[in-house]
Amino acid sequence: MLHKLEGVLESSSILKQGGDQPKKTVVKLIVKSESEPKYKSNLFSEAPNVDNSEDEDIDEDELKKRKAREAKLDEHQRIVRKAEAKEKAEKEAQHIKPQYEMWSSSKITAVKVIGPIKTESFPNAKFKLVKGSTSRVHEFTLADLTCLNPYNWIMFYNLLSRDKQKYEPVIAHLKLMIISYIQEVGKWMWR
Repeated sequence: MLHKLEGVLESSSILKQGGDQPKKTVVKLIVKSESEPKYKSNLFSEAPNVDNSEDEDIDEDELKKRKAREAKLDEHQRIVRKAEAKEKAEKEAQHIKPQYEMWSSSKITAVKVIGPIKTESFPNAKFKLVKGSTSRVHEFTLADLTCLNPYNWIMFYNLLSRDKQKYEPVIAHLKLMIISYIQEVGKWMWR
């Protein structure tokens, strides 16, 4: 197929007689395209090539082999996903910080048990806490343990265990909370 290109060519070297305006020359170019086929043919004259191999009957051995391969791949992918999830949980556990850093035992400089508090629902105790280099004093009760870093619960348990007779109901409640926490963490870790 031939393409016609038409354009206007301005030439400053050729001047009209009697003026200084450049002469405009019309040039017609005929270009033969190399991308077109040299012969005419219908591109879609042939029937489309369709893979009918799935429709053919597959012998039972081949079918069993395919299913076994797919099951093996599925099992492998499940194992890989489980390993990746475990690695992710381990990395997060390594970089985890205490939930309540302001009560972290590394910042506590002194703890004093003020005394037990009588309540109807559960035994309670009041603590006086001195923390940090500024020695700020905080007071909290056993009911506030959920706001503390669980690792510090054992520290408070050991502190209360020094005077078991005085704090026996509080120690029992604290021990129950620690055991419950350990069971919850155990369930979470082994899922």
